[in-house]
Amino acid sequence: MAYVNGSVGGGVKDLYGEDSATEDKLITPWSFSVASGCTLLRDPRYNKGLAFTEKERDAHYVRGLLPPAVYTQDLQEKRLMHNLHQYDVPLHRYIALMDLQERNERLFYKLLIDNVEELLPFVYTPIVGEACQKYGSIYRRPQGLYISLKEKGKILEVLKNWPEKTIQVIVVTDGERILGLGDLGAQGMGIPVGKLSLYTALGDRTITLGKATNPPRQCRGQMVIHIHCKMAATDIVPDLLPDSCTYDVAAGGQLHSCRYASREFLVSIVLSEREDQISSWRSMIKDIPGISCFEDMPAKFAALPKEALYSTQKEGEGTSRLKQLEVALDAAEIGKQNAETEAVLAKEKAEVLKPEIKQIELTLAVVTEERNQDRASLLTFKASIFKDTTDTLSSWISRDCCDGGWEGVQCDASTGRVNMLQIQSPDVKDSGSFMKSTLSPALGNIPDQIGNLKSLTSLQLSGNQLTRHFPLSISKLQKLWYLNVSRNGLSDPLPAIPVKGIPSLLSIDLSYNILSLGSVPDWIRSKELRDVHLARCKLKGDLPHFVRPDTLSSIDLSDNFLVDGISNFFTNMSSLQDVKLSNNQLRFDISKIKLPFGLASIDLHANHLMGSLSSSINNMTSSSLEVIDVSNNFISGHIPEFVEGSSLKVLNLGSNNLSGSIPVSISNLVELERLDISRNNILGNIPSSLGQLQNLQWLDVSINGITGQIPGSFSQITSLKHANFRTNRLCGEIPTE
Repeated sequence: MAYVNGSVGGGVKDLYGEDSATEDKLITPWSFSVASGCTLLRDPRYNKGLAFTEKERDAHYVRGLLPPAVYTQDLQEKRLMHNLHQYDVPLHRYIALMDLQERNERLFYKLLIDNVEELLPFVYTPIVGEACQKYGSIYRRPQGLYISLKEKGKILEVLKNWPEKTIQVIVVTDGERILGLGDLGAQGMGIPVGKLSLYTALGDRTITLGKATNPPRQCRGQMVIHIHCKMAATDIVPDLLPDSCTYDVAAGGQLHSCRYASREFLVSIVLSEREDQISSWRSMIKDIPGISCFEDMPAKFAALPKEALYSTQKEGEGTSRLKQLEVALDAAEIGKQNAETEAVLAKEKAEVLKPEIKQIELTLAVVTEERNQDRASLLTFKASIFKDTTDTLSSWISRDCCDGGWEGVQCDASTGRVNMLQIQSPDVKDSGSFMKSTLSPALGNIPDQIGNLKSLTSLQLSGNQLTRHFPLSISKLQKLWYLNVSRNGLSDPLPAIPVKGIPSLLSIDLSYNILSLGSVPDWIRSKELRDVHLARCKLKGDLPHFVRPDTLSSIDLSDNFLVDGISNFFTNMSSLQDVKLSNNQLRFDISKIKLPFGLASIDLHANHLMGSLSSSINNMTSSSLEVIDVSNNFISGHIPEFVEGSSLKVLNLGSNNLSGSIPVSISNLVELERLDISRNNILGNIPSSLGQLQNLQWLDVSINGITGQIPGSFSQITSLKHANFRTNRLCGEIPTE
């Protein structure tokens, strides 16, 4: 065995003793001199983690190998304790502590010394018992020396392999009786490692005398780290020990000391785990028939008849009873400590969850209060209705308005609050079913309490006979995006809703009430609306200008008194799909109108339109346009030719001043379902190509000057339901269904 001088050069001062720790050190194949750089950081004895000062980082060549932050040991300790508290499983805390010991001993012992009451159960009992049972699975790096039967007669050579020169204390175990868990063999290394950690914190390495084991069931299989074989009671540990070791027989067979004197080692051994096992087990087993090894003893004792027990020597009987009691006490202690640990963890978890539980309770209280407020608002609305022919409100009786039993009421599943109120569906507005309400001025037409439905997103009250005024409280509904109170009896004045009121509003329909708006209110014009329906609201003057015309998709300003402003009305309406301006007093030349691309439907009937249709119709019949209604105007000229690719389904040119004949190219309108050219000055014949329109359902060519034969091709139009040929000069068979 060679000796080397392990002092380290480099011209820097030995700031914390790692150089002196390696001087004149015996070098083995597995030991290194700690000097600087990565080697220093990987040595758990001298590594300080982020606690290296700026000066030390330069002196020991670790600058750049660590993050730039400098943490004190106290700060590192605080951070580690926080991390440990994140583990709910006790064994995970044990593993985390062992990992810390393997990379930073200084910090490990500081953490243990400062928090010994909290960390003791995780360094030693009770958690070390579970750690020993699973030692093979959680094994990471060597800790201590393992001396098995393979090393019999070679113990000195094994001891020489330990890299430390000066050893103060060695804790030795044969793994045979670990906390009453049975023979764990080499997996019992967790016990001496834990003991030495406590000895050091409150000297330094461990040895496991690794005989063959008699492992309990939980320590068998592929994940263990000892020799698999069953050991007889006579194959005891003293056979592994050198002849120079002495026993203190008076102490029950306890190994007292073992000294090796050589140039390399001076070792004092304190054997803490053997206790008095050797002689006591031998004296107990030799008197019991049928027991050949340690593992057999507990089961055999339970099965022996009373006669055999009575024949057992009194010494053996007393010893066995003592051992059984000892095992039971150990198990009870482990159970108690485990229960205490679990109680501590449960208490910690409860403390952590207290704020969350409090917040949940507060949230539930708020939700309950809000739902009660919604219910009260709906019942106020119900009380204001004195005639309900729909029988909808009769279902509003249960305590929970969101239980699905309140007809017309819909709630948000996540919040439990009312988000939709639909009293009358549009498809039954002409059925004769309605609600009638005449309310006191204090409540208004629609009660002010409607503004308490804070989560309301859709309010649909169309097709009833609700009267009086529109409530100002509507402006408080921050989430309302759909508002439809059309076809009621609401009257002026419309409340002065602030410009920023109803901020989420996208669609509004106030049509067919008893309102006299005069002009579109600013709070409507200034919003980014998608749908604006203000039919028969007595709007006057020019067509309105909207602040955000590009967001509009549908406009209905029909049945008003609008006279002008169409020349630039459609400017920037890039999203417009449906427009209805019928029954106004608009005067303009239709040949000059410019419609937005993508328009699907336009209704301009019953105005004062002039000009020729022939120059503009194909501009209007884009691939997306489906409905054109310009009837009841003063349009002149001929019916234009039609090109292929049109999507027109409705073409209403009735009651104008059109002349000429029906063009043959009308057959290109293959999607056409309704054609009305009545009350014009059309001459000539009906082209047979009209019979190619297989989707045609409505045809009106009445009150013109058309002559000739009704084409027989009409009989091929199977979908035709209405055909009017009156007040012409036609002959032939009128098609029937």
